[in-house]
Amino acid sequence: MVGGATGLRSMATRLRERLLSDEAEEASMDDNNGTEQAETMTRDDILQLLEKAGPVGTVHHRDFIDFVVLLDKQQKVDGQWIAVQQPYMTVDGRIAMACRDHTNQGKRLDFHDPEVIETSELRLTLRVTVESKIYGRRHGIASSRLDGAGSPFERGHPWEVAETSALGRALGAMGYGLLPGAGLVSAEQLMLAAEEEPSPVRDSKEPTARAPETPPPSGDGRRPRITKKKTSRYQREQIVTMYAAVHGVEHDEARKQVEALFAQRFGHPMERASYDEGCKVIAELLPEWSKRKEGAAA
Repeated sequence: MVGGATGLRSMATRLRERLLSDEAEEASMDDNNGTEQAETMTRDDILQLLEKAGPVGTVHHRDFIDFVVLLDKQQKVDGQWIAVQQPYMTVDGRIAMACRDHTNQGKRLDFHDPEVIETSELRLTLRVTVESKIYGRRHGIASSRLDGAGSPFERGHPWEVAETSALGRALGAMGYGLLPGAGLVSAEQLMLAAEEEPSPVRDSKEPTARAPETPPPSGDGRRPRITKKKTSRYQREQIVTMYAAVHGVEHDEARKQVEALFAQRFGHPMERASYDEGCKVIAELLPEWSKRKEGAAA
């Protein structure tokens, strides 16, 4: 009933193990950095959170606690930066939940081949679609960074990283692995993006997890500004080309309408849009654009 799940779960497991290994090495080097300690969540704490997350179909998040990883995220409390632990479910955990749910209900679950949204010297962006006879179609979009911003594993295995992250987002959109406060991102994707340290689930409340170094403040002493990646020239041209094909207008007219779309939806021109905003527009255009391409080929 589940199409392509075994290979995808194996790929997600390999990625998780590699990331955990890399993060553990970095954590061991930083143990004596003198930063403030953060309280470690226990297994009971995580179970309470999984109870709040509730069931999806015939499966419950609490039964997949072994796929949960603790990551530190920075939070400012009383003017001081501290580390607050947030549980995230790994992609192979989401796959396991989805497969068991569909097997229990005797319904089909298909993982479609990834579609390339962007490929350049800077990044590879893929779109993965998951089709369920219970919940319908969901898709996820994710990128691998191919420049210096990406980790060595990310640059060495860009397709595997992007496909795993996109698959995790698609399954998250179905409700699998959605934990309070975590959003759609998976543990693997957050570790790649933020290079945070995973902490083991412990049975005691001893404060053994370390807090990351306090980031340097901005000029006015407030939380440092986070600069989002902008749309690339390739991505902007692709949006215009897809829009022209979908709406049957000339290229120049498509550019004008796309600029108006970005101004209305995001409050700024396409050139100032973030990479994620560009991906959202591409994702909306992609289904109709694909249909028209297939029709033209036939």
